[in-house]
Amino acid sequence: MIKVKHNGHEYELEFTRQIVATLEARNFNYEEIKTKPNLMVPMLAQAAFLKNHKKISPGTVDAIYESLSDKSGFINALLEEFLEPTVTLFEEGNGGTWEKN
Repeated sequence: MIKVKHNGHEYELEFTRQIVATLEARNFNYEEIKTKPNLMVPMLAQAAFLKNHKKISPGTVDAIYESLSDKSGFINALLEEFLEPTVTLFEEGNGGTWEKN
């Protein structure tokens, strides 16, 4: 989780598998952050607020982003959070089995 403070408010930014899937369906590709930053960074930032702050306006998210120092560090932290739900898809379960017939 990433915590952001802005104008007396604290925001908790996180991603779920559903949010990641929605971004992927909208053609978000984290590997294109460097080649298409004007498209990918706002998509990533907006999505980071969805889990805990659904009603926040895009303009408010933009204002928060613009106010941040160390934007590169923030983007890297967002990418780490974004990838976390995907990593869990490949983790071992706790006892379920399967077989191929």
